[in-house]
Amino acid sequence: MKRKRMIAQGILIAALLVIGCLVCFPFFWMILSSFKTNLEIGSTVPTFFPENPTLDNFNELFADMNFSKYLVNTLIVTLYSMLSVLFNSMAGYAFAKFRFRGQRFLFIMVLATMMIPSQVTMIPMYLLMNQAGLTGTYTGIALLQNMYAQEFGLLMAGATVMIIPVIIVYAIFQKQIIRGISLSSYK
Repeated sequence: MKRKRMIAQGILIAALLVIGCLVCFPFFWMILSSFKTNLEIGSTVPTFFPENPTLDNFNELFADMNFSKYLVNTLIVTLYSMLSVLFNSMAGYAFAKFRFRGQRFLFIMVLATMMIPSQVTMIPMYLLMNQAGLTGTYTGIALLQNMYAQEFGLLMAGATVMIIPVIIVYAIFQKQIIRGISLSSYK
């Protein structure tokens, strides 16, 4: 019995290693290709390792393409996404654990806005953003991102919180608060 279990675990580990290699291969290929010349990348006969390794691609990326601006844009949009997840989680918690006046109406409104396809609202939203002067700004990105991703995140956060007993949530928060208080007193 133990031998069969070890064989099954060995097969599982081997399968997971193969799947892991298949998943990581495109990233490995991308890293190797970053050291190739443009001719070598566009060649009809692909080479696995670069024949003439070069750093010209990195030089072009950092010097000519204004990479720092793209990195800052990515970080700002990521921050907006994180804030959206935070607020969706708080709203989902409120819908799941608290009872308040108008809760049913608000929940129906959230569900109703999910039923409107985003393609229907895309052009009117662009026209509104353009008239408000928000196209091409971080504020416009934040508003659009929250409009098109909020309802689903809110429902998923609420559904997750619904299945977790309240005592576990309070125990987790209490543990983190006590840890924070004890860490702050070690100055």
